[in-house]
Order: sequence, then structure tokens, then C-alpha cells
Amino acid sequence: MKRIIILIQLIFICSLTNAQEAHTSQNGIGTSVITGLSAGGTQAKRYTIAEVGYNSYHWQTNAMVIVELFSKYFSVGYEKYIVHLGYENGTQSSQPVVEYIESIGTRHSGRVVIGVPEDLPSSRGGYVNRKIDINVDVREYGSYYARITYILKKVDEVTAESHIKVIDQPTGVNISDFWVTPVVRNVSGLHIKNGTVDGKLGIGTRSPNHPLDVVGTVRAHEIIVSKAKTADFVFEEGYKLQPLEKVEKYIKEHKHLPQVHSANTMKRDGVKQSEMNQVLLQKIEELTLHLIKKEHEVKELNLSLKQKDKDINDLEKRLEKVEEYLINH
Repeated sequence: MKRIIILIQLIFICSLTNAQEAHTSQNGIGTSVITGLSAGGTQAKRYTIAEVGYNSYHWQTNAMVIVELFSKYFSVGYEKYIVHLGYENGTQSSQPVVEYIESIGTRHSGRVVIGVPEDLPSSRGGYVNRKIDINVDVREYGSYYARITYILKKVDEVTAESHIKVIDQPTGVNISDFWVTPVVRNVSGLHIKNGTVDGKLGIGTRSPNHPLDVVGTVRAHEIIVSKAKTADFVFEEGYKLQPLEKVEKYIKEHKHLPQVHSANTMKRDGVKQSEMNQVLLQKIEELTLHLIKKEHEVKELNLSLKQKDKDINDLEKRLEKVEEYLINH
């Protein structure tokens, strides 16, 4: 009986030790590990792993939360996110933001997203405090551990700024499927920051509007535009080449070539490279046809001038004969 009691005590102590290992604190830095984040199939799931309190302006400290995702299954997968809450990093009369900063491996079926801010009954510095959910989304048979690192006060209920409530056993809810575009490293160890995780990659922007959205200068040895449109229809029979007189009139009226966007439109909407290449090629081909036409006209004019010169020479010779006849008679 005594052995059984000792065994039960050991099991109890081990269970407490394991529970404590899920949450550690060292010199003010807290770490929490959440397990059981799985999709279990093709149905994507969302798990709320924490609630974080922050000030709606910036009257707070400890304004950053790091979330790391570790794939449990066969292929390696690691994602690292930062939730920015503080002054000039996320808030200042604005909503917190999530930054996707690192990924390793081939398994990328998890992501971190934040919820909708909710006002708290407390305030600081004259500005209301708020809380926001930190969520982990998992897709396509994925299963993850999540490790949260923070310099926040761990609480059972978020009531003020700089509070964090870690949810040890979150319940997954069904969400629409999504796609995670991994962060790409370059040889110098820097990396491309992905503005979102919905298949759009942003370089220099956290809000890409295209599959690849670059705010800045792009340098390349060669760029190949596939499926580019051509303008060979200009050389087809029946193509109506606009007379230069009409082109001149259009330019004087609109200050740009026909079928070419105005400068204001380009500044507002940008320029689609494939479309612009087609238009420029069309204008070059039209110009070539005009030059060919002018070349024919010049040749005809030269022939006409030569014939006129011959006629004039013949006429001069006839006049000389007439003059000679009149002098002799």
C-alpha cells in the first residue's frame, strides 16, 4: 500500500512538472508552448492560442510577442512571426500587425494571424486599452507545436495593457483553406518579408496587392515575360494604317500617341510591362510601314523627277534647233 501511495505521488509530481514546463519564465522573459494544433485532414482549422492586452496609443511596455511554429510531422517545417503592438511598430492609434520573418524546411501548413481588437474597461494615458487574439491556422493534415515568447504579465484574464493570457488547450474552429508563402533567404542571410500569407509576396511592403509586389528598385540580368502579346496584326492584309495627318491632329489634341496611356494615367495606375511592350511594338511596326510607304513615294518622285529632267533636256535641244533654223533663214 505504501508503495502505491509513493507511486501515485511520483505520478502527481511528474504531472505537475510537465504542466510547469509548458510555461517558463527566466529573468522576466516568459515562454509558453501549446500543443495539439492540428488540421486532422483537408479541413483547415484556427486555434486561438493567446489574448494580448495593449494600449490603443502607445502607453505601454513589452510591446512585442514572438510566435514560432514547429511542424510535428515527417517533413521539417518552422515558421517565425512577430506580433507588433508598440509605438511605431504596430499601434499608435492603429491596429497591431503581424510580421512573418523566417521559415525553414519544406512543410509550411501553419500561419499566425491576429483577430479583431476589443476595447477593455481600462485605459492609460487617456487612451483606452484593448486586447486582441493571436491565432494559429493549420491546413492540409498539418500538426504543430506553438512557442510564444513574451515580456508580458501572464494572467488568467486580460484586463489591461501588457497582459497576456495563454490558452493551453485551444479548440479548433473550421476556416477556409489558405496558402503560406515561405520567407525566402538570400546568400547574405537577409530575407524577403512576406506582407501576407495568402499567396502574395511583398518586398518592401506588408500589404502586397499582386502575387509579387515590390516597392523599390529591381535589378536583374534578364527578364522574360511569358505569354507576351505581339503586334504582328499590323502586317496583316486589311490593317488600316492611320494617316500621319490624323496622328498629328491626335497628338496636338491629347498630348500623347493614340492607344498609349497618358502620363497622368501611368502615374496613377502604373504601367503593365507586357501591354506597354505590345503598344510600343505596334507603334514601331506602324512607323516602319509609314517609312516603307514614304520610301516608295520617294522612289516614285525620283523617277518622276528624272523623267521631267529628260523631258526638259529634250525640250532644250528642240529649242536650240529652232533657234538655229531661224538664224540661218
